[in-house]
Amino acid sequence: MRYMPAHAPFPKITCSKAYAGREKNVAAFERYYDENGPLSASHFVKAGQASNGYYLSVNNQARLDAVNGHAILANTTPTAFWTLFHMLSEDLLQFR
Repeated sequence: MRYMPAHAPFPKITCSKAYAGREKNVAAFERYYDENGPLSASHFVKAGQASNGYYLSVNNQARLDAVNGHAILANTTPTAFWTLFHMLSEDLLQFR
């Protein structure tokens, strides 16, 4: 089953280049999993594969991995900012 976001009901039409790029990336991850790529990967990847392998199909795992990097990078800066903001706003944590 494919997820159909409400804001872009026809991604092949509304954002065809991005859609094609994502599908190419997903196909590469599917080949990676079909060729047992995680067996020679880092411990972090192996641990993730062990925990997700039982619940996700190869296609769903590939789709998740295709967008995971963007999600991590897009959330790092705001998360770091708000963490520092809250740490520095606490009286007990302020340097004197």
